[in-house]
Amino acid sequence: MPRAEPAGSPALAAELVCRRQVRPDMPALAIEEGVGGTVVARARVLHGRVSEVVIVSGPSIFHEAVRRAMLRYRCEDLGARSVTVTQEFSFRLR
Repeated sequence: MPRAEPAGSPALAAELVCRRQVRPDMPALAIEEGVGGTVVARARVLHGRVSEVVIVSGPSIFHEAVRRAMLRYRCEDLGARSVTVTQEFSFRLR
């Protein structure tokens, strides 16, 4: 989602480093029902921790697993500056 910048303020391109990323667990119900899919999530990072996760798209059966995993991420601390990141997760049955 684009963010509005104050007039005259250049947009900054930044890359956030999250040294600890947690892979979401495959929900047991998804395994039982043979469901796979892709989830896109947007997370707000403040002081190196994910403070909010919003699911943008994907099968609802995976939403809670993605939220739980992203809340365990640990990222570089940018102080009081919050950063919004988007990540895609693919759930496949083997």
